[in-house]
Amino acid sequence: AMSEKCSRAHLPRHIQQPLLLELLEFTKGFMSSNKQFEKVDLPNLVYACSLVCNLIHCSLLSRVFEEKSSFLQVMLDYVTNAIKHIVSVVMKEHAELSHGLTNLGSVFDTTGSALSSFKSFMHSPLFS
Repeated sequence: AMSEKCSRAHLPRHIQQPLLLELLEFTKGFMSSNKQFEKVDLPNLVYACSLVCNLIHCSLLSRVFEEKSSFLQVMLDYVTNAIKHIVSVVMKEHAELSHGLTNLGSVFDTTGSALSSFKSFMHSPLFS
């Protein structure tokens, strides 16, 4: 009930636009300081991808910048590179598990948060 009301709430454009631009500025700083994906745990990296995907979707809908924008390209590159890293980590974990190099307990230590983050990512409006 409450979440439905929140999802339908719309801010006036004169409020929405500056907030979105401020969030995009924050995202620039976030992406530039988080380019070393190997230093970020998997669930947090997936959540970061979700955030950036949602911002891409919101930015395109609100027409904050045109589709050829260089910052839009930077956000898409960030998500692409993060996904490549995520896939390589998952493949490595799978290989180690299948060869008995990792015990099942260490894989499941972060499974709950990893699954939750993947669900959030896959429910991003870009994938709907």
